[in-house]
Amino acid sequence: MSAKKLIVGSCIFIIAAILLILGGLVEYGGHTDERPAAAPPAKGNIIFSFANTSPHTSKALAGSGNSAPQSPGNLLETTNNLRDLYESFKDSNVPAGRNIAYRAWTACFPTFIGPEGRPVTVDSLLRGLPVYAENNEVRRAAYRSLHQRCGGFALLSREEALRITRQQQDAWNKGESLAPGELATKYLRDGELEYALMVARDVIASKDAFATSSLHDFVNQFLVRQVDAQSEPSRERPDLRSLAFSIAACQIGLECGADSLTALQLCANTGQCEGGVVDRYLQTLPNQADRDAALMESKRVVDAIQSGNMRALGF
Repeated sequence: MSAKKLIVGSCIFIIAAILLILGGLVEYGGHTDERPAAAPPAKGNIIFSFANTSPHTSKALAGSGNSAPQSPGNLLETTNNLRDLYESFKDSNVPAGRNIAYRAWTACFPTFIGPEGRPVTVDSLLRGLPVYAENNEVRRAAYRSLHQRCGGFALLSREEALRITRQQQDAWNKGESLAPGELATKYLRDGELEYALMVARDVIASKDAFATSSLHDFVNQFLVRQVDAQSEPSRERPDLRSLAFSIAACQIGLECGADSLTALQLCANTGQCEGGVVDRYLQTLPNQADRDAALMESKRVVDAIQSGNMRALGF
């Protein structure tokens, strides 16, 4: 074989190899990284969409008589039987639904059920309150109300309580029962900023009040990172911005009255017992200037949610 024919044959072989490689890249979507690209989160897993979930879930959401169907977040805030709500949502086929079950469970465990599955009495909790605090009587009432809402779980055996506790904690650790905002926080911590913002934008677009409230930690961590990246001192307050989202959730429809689950928990656990949830959130702030700033920021958040203005929220 002549040198000329050898060179021509080699060129043909090289060209064929290149075409095969290019064909492979086209077949696999152009990704040359050995790891598959992370799939964007499914929208049904982001917003509170419970269509075609379990029959228990559909029954829990249905209105009675002339009443409108309730949102899952408001069911959680207002139910007098957290066990029933847990049973309704524990097998939901979307993480946001399973998060409702997780919240119902953690509202009662370990506060009223100890780490070994044994009930905790209200009297034992009340003994931990400051002896001469002015609002002790109101806090006692809050503990008793919470205990009543958790009463259905008292029927569980010790073994069953421990099994469900492990099950719920495992699901949480695996990210299988995260609220939408918690999913955004997870993506942010994992370095997936694009996906974190995708979830946050979908929450805002959904205008779902409970999902908006779940953005609290994401907003705080997102803003802290932005402030830390600036070379000049910043006047941004991540704590007030994130609190504004919790307040805004109340202003766009989340049940936040004095008898709501969140209000009772704030009163029992931290002693903020006056007014509704917004009042109790504001009581955690040290001065009136911060309270005014939080309310002003919450108005900006509500306006941005209603107009769908992601840029105004920094998303």
